[in-house]
Amino acid sequence: MEPEITRQMRHLTELAEENNKILHSLQRTQRWSNFFSWIKWAIIIGITLWSYLVIQPYLDDVVKNYQGIKGLFGSSSTTTQNAPSFEGIRKLLSPDMK
Repeated sequence: MEPEITRQMRHLTELAEENNKILHSLQRTQRWSNFFSWIKWAIIIGITLWSYLVIQPYLDDVVKNYQGIKGLFGSSSTTTQNAPSFEGIRKLLSPDMK
C-alpha cells in the first residue's frame, strides 16, 4: 500500500503545481487586462477633452450667432420667446467657469 500512497501523492502534487501555473497565468492575464483598460479609458477621456478644446471656439461662434439672430427678431416674437437660451450651456462649457 505504501507505493500506491506515494504514487497518489506525486499525482496530487503534479495536479496542484499545474493548477498553480494556471492560476498564475489567469492572474497575469487579468493584470494586463486591467492595465489596458485603464489605458483605453485614459485615451478616451484625453481625446474627448482635446476635441472639446478644438471645437470650443467654433461652439462659441455658434452661440454668439444664435444670440445675434435671436436679437434680430426682438422679444415680441413668439418664436424667440419660446426658443431655448444657450447661455446656460455656454456657461457650462466655458473653460473659465464663470
